[in-house]
Amino acid sequence: MPGWVEYQYTSEDWVITIGHAVRPPEWVVYRLVVTNQTTGLQWKGEVDTAGQATEQPAPEEVRATRDAAMAYVIEHYGEQASAPGPTWREMDLTREGQGWTGSVKCDFTSEGWAVTVYCPVLPPEMRVCMVVVNQTAGFQWQGEVDAAGQVTEKVTPTDG
Repeated sequence: MPGWVEYQYTSEDWVITIGHAVRPPEWVVYRLVVTNQTTGLQWKGEVDTAGQATEQPAPEEVRATRDAAMAYVIEHYGEQASAPGPTWREMDLTREGQGWTGSVKCDFTSEGWAVTVYCPVLPPEMRVCMVVVNQTAGFQWQGEVDAAGQVTEKVTPTDG
């Protein structure tokens, strides 16, 4: 198991942590966490030796939760807005939120749809809160998804 080196840089509200395994330079992949302590913004990604950055994707459980909620919304409210495309753009923000200490907020967008997943950093049997919006159609839905993928509607769709 190789060793690990980590550096941390700060400037006003920003903190950048860079880490990498101790390996030959041509094999090094840098892992970065960029945080703004005021806004709660957190970006995680990797940069290879060629300088190519890739964003660290949301955990598979979060994507599965998003998909369960979207399947529910399309099944029950599909006539109000067209289904999203197959490709989602995601951004992972870590912050306090939704009344939980230590929660992750993941935002996804696809062809007019926006899905926000709030995950408490707690045991997996906890429910995950969701907000699903289609700005084009004026559609908004809120609900929860449990660890088994069971969807519970909390707020029925609204117009506007």
